[in-house]
Order: sequence, then structure tokens, then C-alpha cells
Amino acid sequence: MTKNIVRCIDCHVAFKEDDSYKLLALKTSRDKKIYPNMWQCITGKINTNEKPYQAAIRELEEETGIKSKTMYVIDEVSFYYEAAYDRMNIIPIFGVLASSKKVRLSHEHQSYKWIKSNEISNTFLWNKQKDGAISFYNMLTKEKEKLNFCKVKY
Repeated sequence: MTKNIVRCIDCHVAFKEDDSYKLLALKTSRDKKIYPNMWQCITGKINTNEKPYQAAIRELEEETGIKSKTMYVIDEVSFYYEAAYDRMNIIPIFGVLASSKKVRLSHEHQSYKWIKSNEISNTFLWNKQKDGAISFYNMLTKEKEKLNFCKVKY
């Protein structure tokens, strides 16, 4: 029987500039074994005894050097089926407001860019990462009341 598992996270980062928000996109390294040269949000595995939001905070710092002061749960999840392991991956999605555009890339990525909302669909490869980015952008701009209910306290 297929297993359902929560083993990784997605995390979108936004920065407000000139009264508009831009989202961070990271391009994976050329030599990465899985998914090289692909634009994505912050992703990562959840360590043993780690909560998903803790994994998102850790991955955020490891992959970008950004420290999170304000984190939100995005009101949807990403998911995909991994045939090799017959498992359904359920992925919590988080959003973070950055206080600076300064990014320090880890070895996992070769470049980054800050994108406008109309660039999301043409930048991210995976549909669920696109959906998560759009949902976070909408929370910041059109559905601001959600921010009060979705803030992660840590």
C-alpha cells in the first residue's frame, strides 16, 4: 500500500521594494544529482525530531543566509507521487518576509533572482511551487487578513 509521508518543505521568500513584493527564485547547481539547473523556491528535507517549520527556518538560513523574523504557513500543501518508493509526499509550504535582498547562496544553488508576481509561472518548474508562490503573494497583497491567522510562532 502506498505510504503518505511528510518529509520535506517548501519555503517562499518575499521582499517588499517600492510598495511591491518580489519573490526569491533559486537556480539549482549544475552538478546537483537531482533536478540540476532548475529554478525553485527553498526546499529541503525535515530532519528527525524536527518540525516542518523548523526545517523551513534551517533550510532558509542554509540555502540563502536569510534569517527569518516573520514566517507564515501558506494555506495549501504541495504534493507529489514518488514511484520509485511508492510514496505520496505531502509538503507543507511556508512564506517568509525578508528584511534584506542580500542572499548568500549555498553549494546547492548557482544563482538567484528576485521576481515579480507575473514572472512566477515562467520561472518555477513545478506547478505546486508556482501555486505556493502565488498563494503567498496573494496573502501579502490581496488577502492580508490571512497573515494574522497563519503566522508561525517560534
